[in-house]
Amino acid sequence: MTENEIGLIAEAAKEGVLLVSPATTALNLNLLSTGLQALEISERAEQIQRNLGRLSKALDELGESWSTLQTHISNAYSKSSQVNELYNRLKSVFEGIIEKEDV
Repeated sequence: MTENEIGLIAEAAKEGVLLVSPATTALNLNLLSTGLQALEISERAEQIQRNLGRLSKALDELGESWSTLQTHISNAYSKSSQVNELYNRLKSVFEGIIEKEDV
């Protein structure tokens, strides 16, 4: 290999140019294709990770809302028993007053 050829190869390498022969062209194209596929897989994996993060956040928010709703329903159920008891007592007192008025 001459100094001129070595200089040409070095210059090509500096510029990011890969010099190949007919014997290595198919191999280098296959490596390039594999590299592009790996890059695409990596980008998809990053997108999946971002989507999983958003889903996790949404599930946390839903969990908090669900917990609040359960507390409200439990409190309302508990209060409804108290209100029903008070209503029945008041109704009984009122009916007693009405009966005494009718006499």
